[in-house]
Amino acid sequence: MTPFRALLQDDIDGTVRRRSARRKLRLQVHGLTGSSESAKDVLILDISTTGILLQTDASLAVGTAIDLEIPEAVEVRAIVRWVSGELFGCQFNQPISTSAVSAALLRAPYELPTPSQAFARDDLGSVREFTSDVSSEGELSFAARLRIIIALALLSWGAIACVAWLVWRYFV
Repeated sequence: MTPFRALLQDDIDGTVRRRSARRKLRLQVHGLTGSSESAKDVLILDISTTGILLQTDASLAVGTAIDLEIPEAVEVRAIVRWVSGELFGCQFNQPISTSAVSAALLRAPYELPTPSQAFARDDLGSVREFTSDVSSEGELSFAARLRIIIALALLSWGAIACVAWLVWRYFV
């Protein structure tokens, strides 16, 4: 099983009418449909206590039952409620516990968001600004290095001015 990076984000749009809050993640698990004997890898894109959004290359029809291996949940069966290409919206037969949702979230790897990702929350703006300064190799961009050099130069000149003022004040 290959690990995937995860970005967790709460639904903050007040117009979403769901019975339970969805959490976005990227977690690969195994799934088994009632009609096939082999397990398929499915990617969980969001999860709640009542349903799940899956991505898989398996051909599933609306109404298909899927058995999923979700961390900390026993015998999870979901029914496909809608299909859009490789995306499948599923509803659990029995709601899963919030601890199973938390376990799935904890098992999903995490990475800092990329600058191309849109954020709905204003407090994530500083993360977006920070990640735009860091390249994929972990090096700072030229503009970020220049800002650091200028800031350090200003601090140095400020320290020199402070020492000069203290010398002039007490020794001259």
